[in-house]
Amino acid sequence: MDVSIAIKVACGLTELSRYFALKSKSEYMEYQEKERRMRATLISLQRLQQGRPDCAWVALHLEEARKQVQHMEECRSQFRYHNCASRWTQIGDRCTSQFFNIKGPKRVSNVTCCMRNENGELEMDPNAVREIATKFYVTLLSEEPLSKDIRQNRMKVWAEIQPKVTQAMQDSLMSPIRELEQALHSLSDNSCPEVDGLTPKFYKKYWGILKKDLRDAYQHMFESGEMPMSLSEGLIYLIPKTKGVSEDIRKWRPITLLNTSYKIFAKLLSCRLQEVLPKIIHVS
Repeated sequence: MDVSIAIKVACGLTELSRYFALKSKSEYMEYQEKERRMRATLISLQRLQQGRPDCAWVALHLEEARKQVQHMEECRSQFRYHNCASRWTQIGDRCTSQFFNIKGPKRVSNVTCCMRNENGELEMDPNAVREIATKFYVTLLSEEPLSKDIRQNRMKVWAEIQPKVTQAMQDSLMSPIRELEQALHSLSDNSCPEVDGLTPKFYKKYWGILKKDLRDAYQHMFESGEMPMSLSEGLIYLIPKTKGVSEDIRKWRPITLLNTSYKIFAKLLSCRLQEVLPKIIHVS
Protein backbone atom coordinates (compact mmCIF):
# COMPACT_ATOMS: atom_id res chain seq x y z
CA MET A 1 0.00 0.00 0.00
CA ASP A 2 1.44 3.40 -1.00
CA VAL A 3 1.97 5.94 1.79
CA SER A 4 0.09 8.66 -0.10
CA ILE A 5 -2.98 6.43 -0.32
CA ALA A 6 -2.72 5.71 3.39
CA ILE A 7 -2.62 9.45 4.10
CA LYS A 8 -5.80 10.05 2.11
CA VAL A 9 -7.54 7.15 3.80
CA ALA A 10 -6.48 8.23 7.28
CA CYS A 11 -7.56 11.81 6.67
CA GLY A 12 -10.99 10.59 5.66
CA LEU A 13 -11.56 9.10 9.10
CA THR A 14 -12.67 12.44 10.50
CA GLU A 15 -15.60 12.56 8.07
CA LEU A 16 -17.20 9.62 9.87
CA SER A 17 -17.96 11.70 12.95
CA ARG A 18 -21.12 13.09 11.36
CA TYR A 19 -22.64 9.63 11.49
CA PHE A 20 -22.73 9.67 15.26
CA ALA A 21 -26.50 10.25 15.31
CA LEU A 22 -28.21 7.57 13.22
CA LYS A 23 -31.81 8.52 12.51
CA SER A 24 -33.17 6.22 9.83
CA LYS A 25 -32.79 2.77 8.39
CA SER A 26 -31.39 4.10 5.11
CA GLU A 27 -28.79 6.07 7.02
CA TYR A 28 -28.00 2.96 9.04
CA MET A 29 -27.41 0.94 5.86
CA GLU A 30 -25.15 3.68 4.56
CA TYR A 31 -23.30 3.67 7.84
CA GLN A 32 -22.77 -0.09 7.61
CA GLU A 33 -21.05 0.42 4.26
CA LYS A 34 -18.85 3.10 5.82
CA GLU A 35 -17.95 0.71 8.60
CA ARG A 36 -17.06 -2.03 6.11
CA ARG A 37 -14.71 0.31 4.28
CA MET A 38 -13.25 1.47 7.58
CA ARG A 39 -12.43 -2.11 8.54
CA ALA A 40 -10.73 -2.59 5.18
CA THR A 41 -8.72 0.55 5.90
CA LEU A 42 -7.70 -0.86 9.26
CA ILE A 43 -6.41 -4.03 7.62
CA SER A 44 -4.45 -1.98 5.07
CA LEU A 45 -2.82 0.06 7.82
CA GLN A 46 -1.94 -3.12 9.71
CA ARG A 47 -0.20 -4.46 6.62
CA LEU A 48 1.59 -1.17 6.18
CA GLN A 49 2.78 -1.32 9.78
CA GLN A 50 4.07 -4.84 9.23
CA GLY A 51 6.32 -3.52 6.47
CA ARG A 52 7.31 -0.43 8.47
CA PRO A 53 7.21 -1.44 12.16
CA ASP A 54 9.29 1.57 13.26
CA CYS A 55 7.21 4.22 11.48
CA ALA A 56 5.58 6.44 14.12
CA TRP A 57 3.18 7.97 11.58
CA VAL A 58 1.73 4.57 10.65
CA ALA A 59 1.38 3.59 14.31
CA LEU A 60 -0.43 6.85 15.07
CA HIS A 61 -2.97 6.47 12.26
CA LEU A 62 -3.40 2.76 13.02
CA GLU A 63 -4.38 3.60 16.59
CA GLU A 64 -6.76 6.28 15.28
CA ALA A 65 -8.34 3.78 12.90
CA ARG A 66 -8.90 1.31 15.74
CA LYS A 67 -10.61 4.01 17.78
CA GLN A 68 -12.84 4.91 14.83
CA VAL A 69 -13.88 1.27 14.35
CA GLN A 70 -14.74 1.00 18.02
CA HIS A 71 -16.64 4.28 17.79
CA MET A 72 -18.67 3.01 14.84
CA GLU A 73 -19.59 -0.16 16.73
CA GLU A 74 -20.89 1.97 19.59
CA CYS A 75 -22.93 4.07 17.12
CA ARG A 76 -24.44 0.95 15.60
CA SER A 77 -25.34 -0.32 19.06
CA GLN A 78 -26.96 3.04 19.86
CA PHE A 79 -29.07 2.86 16.68
CA ARG A 80 -30.25 -0.64 17.63
CA TYR A 81 -31.23 0.61 21.07
CA HIS A 82 -33.33 3.47 19.67
CA ASN A 83 -34.82 1.19 17.02
CA CYS A 84 -35.74 -1.23 19.79
CA ALA A 85 -37.50 1.53 21.71
CA SER A 86 -39.43 2.50 18.57
CA ARG A 87 -40.56 -1.06 17.91
CA TRP A 88 -41.58 -1.45 21.54
CA THR A 89 -44.31 1.14 21.06
CA GLN A 90 -45.73 -1.10 18.32
CA ILE A 91 -45.51 -4.54 19.92
CA GLY A 92 -46.20 -3.50 23.53
CA ASP A 93 -45.50 -6.27 26.06
CA ARG A 94 -44.88 -8.98 23.47
CA CYS A 95 -41.49 -10.38 24.55
CA THR A 96 -40.71 -12.09 21.29
CA SER A 97 -37.38 -13.53 20.19
CA GLN A 98 -37.11 -10.69 17.67
CA PHE A 99 -37.34 -8.15 20.49
CA PHE A 100 -34.61 -9.81 22.53
CA ASN A 101 -32.37 -10.10 19.45
CA ILE A 102 -32.64 -6.34 18.94
CA LYS A 103 -32.46 -5.42 22.60
CA GLY A 104 -29.61 -7.80 23.39
CA PRO A 105 -26.08 -6.56 24.08
CA LYS A 106 -23.81 -5.66 21.21
CA ARG A 107 -22.00 -8.69 19.87
CA VAL A 108 -18.26 -8.66 20.28
CA SER A 109 -16.42 -8.70 16.98
CA ASN A 110 -14.98 -12.19 16.47
CA VAL A 111 -13.16 -11.74 13.19
CA THR A 112 -9.38 -11.42 13.14
CA CYS A 113 -7.10 -10.92 10.19
CA CYS A 114 -3.79 -11.51 11.95
CA MET A 115 -2.24 -13.59 14.72
CA ARG A 116 1.12 -13.68 16.45
CA ASN A 117 3.21 -16.84 16.23
CA GLU A 118 5.43 -18.38 18.92
CA ASN A 119 8.18 -15.86 18.18
CA GLY A 120 5.84 -12.90 18.58
CA GLU A 121 5.84 -12.14 14.86
CA LEU A 122 2.59 -10.92 13.33
CA GLU A 123 1.19 -13.30 10.69
CA MET A 124 -1.47 -11.99 8.29
CA ASP A 125 -1.64 -14.81 5.78
CA PRO A 126 -4.89 -16.81 6.36
CA ASN A 127 -3.08 -20.13 6.05
CA ALA A 128 -0.47 -19.06 8.60
CA VAL A 129 -3.19 -17.86 11.01
CA ARG A 130 -5.01 -21.18 10.63
CA GLU A 131 -1.79 -23.10 11.27
CA ILE A 132 -1.10 -21.09 14.45
CA ALA A 133 -4.57 -21.82 15.82
CA THR A 134 -4.45 -25.50 14.87
CA LYS A 135 -1.04 -26.09 16.43
CA PHE A 136 -1.98 -24.28 19.64
CA TYR A 137 -5.21 -26.18 20.29
CA VAL A 138 -3.84 -29.57 19.24
CA THR A 139 -1.07 -29.11 21.82
CA LEU A 140 -3.47 -27.77 24.46
CA LEU A 141 -6.14 -30.45 24.09
CA SER A 142 -3.91 -33.48 23.49
CA GLU A 143 -3.83 -36.04 26.28
CA GLU A 144 -0.46 -36.57 27.90
CA PRO A 145 0.70 -40.24 27.93
CA LEU A 146 0.29 -41.94 31.30
CA SER A 147 3.20 -43.63 33.02
CA LYS A 148 3.23 -47.38 33.60
CA ASP A 149 2.63 -46.97 37.36
CA ILE A 150 -0.42 -44.77 36.83
CA ARG A 151 -1.90 -47.25 34.36
CA GLN A 152 -1.36 -50.14 36.75
CA ASN A 153 -2.90 -48.26 39.68
CA ARG A 154 -5.88 -47.32 37.54
CA MET A 155 -6.45 -50.97 36.59
CA LYS A 156 -6.36 -51.95 40.29
CA VAL A 157 -9.01 -49.36 41.10
CA TRP A 158 -11.23 -50.46 38.25
CA ALA A 159 -10.90 -54.09 39.32
CA GLU A 160 -12.42 -53.22 42.71
CA ILE A 161 -15.45 -51.47 41.21
CA GLN A 162 -18.50 -53.69 41.04
CA PRO A 163 -20.83 -53.18 38.06
CA LYS A 164 -24.22 -51.70 38.98
CA VAL A 165 -25.91 -51.82 35.60
CA THR A 166 -28.36 -54.70 35.76
CA GLN A 167 -29.61 -56.71 32.83
CA ALA A 168 -32.95 -54.91 33.06
CA MET A 169 -31.19 -51.54 32.82
CA GLN A 170 -29.18 -52.74 29.85
CA ASP A 171 -32.32 -53.97 28.09
CA SER A 172 -33.97 -50.60 28.73
CA LEU A 173 -31.00 -48.68 27.33
CA MET A 174 -30.84 -50.84 24.20
CA SER A 175 -34.59 -51.08 23.56
CA PRO A 176 -36.05 -49.81 20.27
CA ILE A 177 -35.98 -46.03 19.95
CA ARG A 178 -39.11 -44.34 21.27
CA GLU A 179 -37.88 -40.92 22.45
CA LEU A 180 -37.01 -39.46 19.05
CA GLU A 181 -39.72 -36.80 18.91
CA GLN A 182 -39.07 -35.85 22.54
CA ALA A 183 -35.39 -35.33 21.75
CA LEU A 184 -36.14 -33.23 18.66
CA HIS A 185 -38.70 -30.92 20.30
CA SER A 186 -36.35 -30.24 23.22
CA LEU A 187 -34.00 -28.40 20.82
CA SER A 188 -34.37 -24.69 20.10
CA ASP A 189 -35.76 -23.99 16.63
CA ASN A 190 -32.94 -21.71 15.48
CA SER A 191 -29.93 -23.13 17.29
CA CYS A 192 -26.78 -22.60 15.25
CA PRO A 193 -26.29 -25.42 12.71
CA GLU A 194 -23.10 -26.76 11.17
CA VAL A 195 -22.11 -26.33 7.52
CA ASP A 196 -25.19 -28.17 6.22
CA GLY A 197 -27.32 -25.25 7.42
CA LEU A 198 -30.20 -27.47 8.64
CA THR A 199 -31.67 -26.16 11.89
CA PRO A 200 -34.01 -28.06 14.26
CA LYS A 201 -36.84 -25.98 12.80
CA PHE A 202 -36.22 -27.65 9.43
CA TYR A 203 -36.44 -31.13 10.99
CA LYS A 204 -39.65 -30.21 12.81
CA LYS A 205 -41.18 -28.79 9.63
CA TYR A 206 -40.49 -31.94 7.57
CA TRP A 207 -40.64 -34.45 10.38
CA GLY A 208 -43.22 -36.54 8.61
CA ILE A 209 -40.72 -37.18 5.80
CA LEU A 210 -37.54 -37.54 7.87
CA LYS A 211 -38.59 -39.46 10.97
CA LYS A 212 -38.49 -42.98 9.52
CA ASP A 213 -35.01 -42.61 7.99
CA LEU A 214 -33.65 -41.01 11.16
CA ARG A 215 -35.16 -43.68 13.40
CA ASP A 216 -33.71 -46.47 11.24
CA ALA A 217 -30.28 -44.81 11.18
CA TYR A 218 -30.18 -44.27 14.95
CA GLN A 219 -31.42 -47.80 15.61
CA HIS A 220 -28.65 -49.20 13.41
CA MET A 221 -26.09 -47.21 15.42
CA PHE A 222 -27.54 -48.64 18.63
CA GLU A 223 -27.26 -52.19 17.38
CA SER A 224 -23.88 -51.95 15.61
CA GLY A 225 -22.15 -49.62 18.07
CA GLU A 226 -20.76 -47.61 15.15
CA MET A 227 -21.48 -44.01 14.16
CA PRO A 228 -20.68 -42.49 10.73
CA MET A 229 -17.85 -39.98 10.80
CA SER A 230 -19.99 -37.49 8.87
CA LEU A 231 -22.48 -37.40 11.76
CA SER A 232 -19.89 -36.22 14.28
CA GLU A 233 -18.19 -33.68 12.02
CA GLY A 234 -18.22 -30.13 13.32
CA LEU A 235 -17.14 -26.63 12.44
CA ILE A 236 -14.69 -25.19 14.99
CA TYR A 237 -15.33 -21.51 15.63
CA LEU A 238 -13.24 -19.12 17.72
CA ILE A 239 -14.85 -16.57 20.02
CA PRO A 240 -12.89 -13.92 21.94
CA LYS A 241 -12.51 -14.29 25.71
CA THR A 242 -12.23 -10.52 26.18
CA LYS A 243 -13.64 -7.42 24.50
CA GLY A 244 -12.07 -6.45 21.22
CA VAL A 245 -10.05 -8.48 18.75
CA SER A 246 -6.80 -9.92 20.11
CA GLU A 247 -3.72 -11.00 18.17
CA ASP A 248 -2.91 -13.58 20.88
CA ILE A 249 -4.36 -17.04 20.20
CA ARG A 250 -4.57 -17.62 23.97
CA LYS A 251 -7.29 -14.95 24.16
CA TRP A 252 -9.65 -17.01 21.96
CA ARG A 253 -11.94 -19.87 22.98
CA PRO A 254 -12.92 -22.62 20.48
CA ILE A 255 -16.46 -23.91 20.20
CA THR A 256 -17.71 -26.62 17.84
CA LEU A 257 -20.88 -26.24 15.75
CA LEU A 258 -22.44 -29.68 15.27
CA ASN A 259 -25.03 -31.03 12.86
CA THR A 260 -28.62 -31.08 14.09
CA SER A 261 -28.78 -34.82 13.39
CA TYR A 262 -25.94 -35.30 15.89
CA LYS A 263 -27.68 -33.06 18.45
CA ILE A 264 -30.86 -35.15 18.15
CA PHE A 265 -28.91 -38.37 18.71
CA ALA A 266 -27.03 -36.88 21.69
CA LYS A 267 -30.31 -35.71 23.22
CA LEU A 268 -31.77 -39.16 22.63
CA LEU A 269 -28.91 -40.75 24.61
CA SER A 270 -29.33 -38.15 27.34
CA CYS A 271 -33.04 -38.95 27.71
CA ARG A 272 -32.27 -42.64 28.13
CA LEU A 273 -29.42 -42.16 30.57
CA GLN A 274 -31.55 -39.93 32.79
CA GLU A 275 -33.68 -42.96 33.65
CA VAL A 276 -30.68 -45.05 34.71
CA LEU A 277 -28.08 -42.68 36.16
CA PRO A 278 -29.95 -41.89 39.43
CA LYS A 279 -29.90 -45.61 40.20
CA ILE A 280 -26.13 -46.09 39.75
CA ILE A 281 -24.72 -42.70 40.85
CA HIS A 282 -25.01 -41.50 44.44
CA VAL A 283 -26.80 -38.19 44.95
CA SER A 284 -23.70 -36.69 46.62
